[in-house]
Amino acid sequence: MISVYDFYKANMDKYKLKIIAGKSGLKKPALWLYMAEDKSAFDFIRGGELTVTTGMAISDRKDLYEFIQMLIKHKASGLIINTGRYIKENYISNEILDLCNSSDFALFTMPWEIHLSDLMQSFANLHFKSRQRDENMKIILPALCRNADSAYKYKDFLMSQGLMPEEKYVIGLCNIEEDEATELYLPDIVNVYSKGKLIILLKENNWKENAQRIINTIPKVHLGLGSLNTGYESLSKSFTIAERALKIAEYTSSPLFCYEEGGIYSLLMNMDPLSANEFAKKRLAGLKDKELLLTLEVYIECWGSLKAAAERLNCHRNTVLYRMEKIKEATGCNIDNGAELSQLYCAIAALKYANSFEY
Repeated sequence: MISVYDFYKANMDKYKLKIIAGKSGLKKPALWLYMAEDKSAFDFIRGGELTVTTGMAISDRKDLYEFIQMLIKHKASGLIINTGRYIKENYISNEILDLCNSSDFALFTMPWEIHLSDLMQSFANLHFKSRQRDENMKIILPALCRNADSAYKYKDFLMSQGLMPEEKYVIGLCNIEEDEATELYLPDIVNVYSKGKLIILLKENNWKENAQRIINTIPKVHLGLGSLNTGYESLSKSFTIAERALKIAEYTSSPLFCYEEGGIYSLLMNMDPLSANEFAKKRLAGLKDKELLLTLEVYIECWGSLKAAAERLNCHRNTVLYRMEKIKEATGCNIDNGAELSQLYCAIAALKYANSFEY
């Protein structure tokens, strides 16, 4: 799939394309190049089309404004106006520019002498190359994630896509349906659907920003991000960590869980879940009550403040004090000793981590 920007960048000089409004819409997908001359063509727009018009059915500024308004309503990605014969550049009023800017709708002009058939051929060629790249990536990215030894085999292709072996990468995983993945378009982000999950490849320079874009784009998503490592060979390691991060994100109902910013969980995610569970059970032996576990966790997070813990738990200070005495009896822990409390907090985190794999 290509974006409006991909087409513009590849052809702006060749066809003298000039963007005059709606630059923020350049990252929208351009599913196809579509000719539209009058309002009857709108019934055939499904959304995502980059539209071209000569304006032969447009007689004035008002007509052009309404024409663009309808394209925006039908979710077209942008409009290329073939100016010079039917539409003069002075038809494009400030109101039209404001409409396109406020709607993130890319508006271009192109001189009359440009042949539309050439424009359409260029789009088809670019789209075909993009489809080939996407099909290759559907094979290559999952292979790299599951087998580090395949990195050398795909090096030339990855470099041709601007993915250099000396760069750092993060693998992300989402659990979404295949039809949702098909409709999803994330420009500048490599993503493929494989075995029930969306695999996402992020570069070091913008991985945080793009992770946020993903969770803003996909409703109710859970995204797990693996470790940040250098080179293609490291993708399998990041993928393994991303699988664990996704489990934690789902278990904790978090839209995003990131290994690089996971605190104590980043340490635990290098353990297998069974080992983490054994550690948690040994340290929390005798502490079965979920209410007591929650109270202990909140008490530690509130730095031992009974008042603050009571406020978070919505109970009386004496209730927290009573529960902490029961926790002390059950665990043998000295609740006034920071080192011992830290061990209990690690055990609670380990229990959550292990439980996420049973969720």
